[in-house]
Parts: sequence; structure tokens; C-alpha cells
Amino acid sequence: MSYRRSFGAVLVELAVNKLYGYILDTPESTKMYLKNRSLVEDNEYILPKRKYKSRVYETRKKGCKIIVFDGDHNKNSNDVIMYVHGGGYAGEMTKYHAIFCDNLAKGSKRTVIAPIYPLAPNHTYQQTYDIILDIYKSLISKGRSVILTGDSAGGGFAAAFCQYLNRHDIPGPQKLILISPWLDLSMSGNNYKKYEAVDPILKVEGLIVMGKAWAGDTDTKHYMLSPIYGNIDCLPRTLIFAGTREVFYPDIVAFYKKFSNKEKVRLIAGRGMNHVYPLYPVPEAKKAMRQIISFVNAPS
Repeated sequence: MSYRRSFGAVLVELAVNKLYGYILDTPESTKMYLKNRSLVEDNEYILPKRKYKSRVYETRKKGCKIIVFDGDHNKNSNDVIMYVHGGGYAGEMTKYHAIFCDNLAKGSKRTVIAPIYPLAPNHTYQQTYDIILDIYKSLISKGRSVILTGDSAGGGFAAAFCQYLNRHDIPGPQKLILISPWLDLSMSGNNYKKYEAVDPILKVEGLIVMGKAWAGDTDTKHYMLSPIYGNIDCLPRTLIFAGTREVFYPDIVAFYKKFSNKEKVRLIAGRGMNHVYPLYPVPEAKKAMRQIISFVNAPS
């Protein structure tokens, strides 16, 4: 297969493989990563130091640290964007997540909040649901309109969380933005092999180990973990990004096809791109950010 992608995207692929490729390479390497993470997971999170474009500060809710990227100093918008970071439910928020949130806040002139939620293997999904629900209810009780977004594991969580809200008759977010979402923790699909060969990070067997650590005693096909098995038609207007070289791509396409009302959803497939490409310093990410801001600013 031939692809047209920037030279920067190729360089980032090599760098990402060097930084993170070992984690999911084998079940054993994933277990070792989780073991090492268990030793530091509950340490205080420190936001990477850099010059941010928005006003950045920290707050807490229910014991959870929340990083706030305030791109709307004059509060002209009642919208708030809640961002759930990725990392396989075990990795902490990285500088790439922080830069993305900062650019989104500044570009959309809105406030972006990023909860530093509990992670595996020391914690499972139930604790994070409780925390995110508390934060979400606090926002809507104040009349704030929420746009929910997330990447990778955080994207899967965001989609599942919307389904959870619907099941419990809680008003859902105004819009949903999913960046390379992890939609099936069981990794039960049959079309992964050709993507594993070109994906610099994601490997199926390692993902299965990581998914089970997050799920605890719950079946990984439960909708709160794997939203591809839930009620997709309850989701709000949704924008989805995926790279055509990533392992999650076939599941993302299948998820998109399950929307009965295609007017509610748009799938942007980055041809030749890899996992969570909108987060990295590549030309394709700049285009993706413009598309995200356009979606955020469009009438509901």
C-alpha cells in the first residue's frame, strides 16, 4: 500500500516507536510495564513545564486533580470541553496531551478541563466512572454545556460514558470528539494482523493484557469498557479521527457504520497516518485541529 503523508509524520512514527513501542510488544512486556507503573501510578501528577498559550491552572474535585486550560478569559462561551487522555488506561497524561488541550482551548476560545483520573493496574474503571460522573454532574448543574472528547483509551471511555449517562437518564454532552478511540477492550475482531505490521505502538496481545487490568473482574465486552457493544445511537453529534495504519482502524470503521443516523457522525480517516496522529507535531495534526475547532464552533 502506498500513502501520502508528510515527512514529519514518518519521523514521528519512528520516535513514537522508540518511546512507546516496547510496551505492547508482547504480553510479557505489557505485564512488566504495568508492574512498573504500579509503583509510581499514585504519585502526584506534575504537568510538563512549557510556555502555554492559554491560562493553565489546577483544581480538584472528589480528590481528583484537574488541569484547566482556560482559552476564554472573558467567559464568552458557556461551553466547556472535558478531555479524557489516552495511555491504555495505565499511562499518565503526556506533554502531547497537554499541548493538544492548550491548542484546543486557545483555538476554540473555550475552557478545556483534563481530569487526572485513577489508572490501572492500581485502579479499575469503576473509580474513574465515579470521579468523571461527579465532575460532569457538577458542570451541568451550573448550566455548563459540555463537549466531551478523548483520545485512544480516553476516547473509548468518552463514548462509553455517554452510553452510561443515557442508561441512567442523565443529560448527555452536547458533542463528542473521539481521536483513535479504543472501542473493544476484548480485541475480538479478525482484521488486526495487517495493521499490526505497520502500527508502531499497538499490538493485540499486549492490548488484551492492558484491557483486563482496567476491567478488573468485569467482562471486557461490557459496554462501559467497550462501547462498540453498547447503544451507539444514543450518542450526540460525533466527530471521529482514525489513522488508516492503526490497529484500531477496523473497529473504528465498524463503530461508525453502526450509527443508524449518519448525519450525526463524521469519520475522518487520516490516510497513511498512525494512532492519535492529531496529537503530534505534524502538518496533518494542524489540519485535524482546524477540523476539531470547526466542529466545536458549529451550531448544535
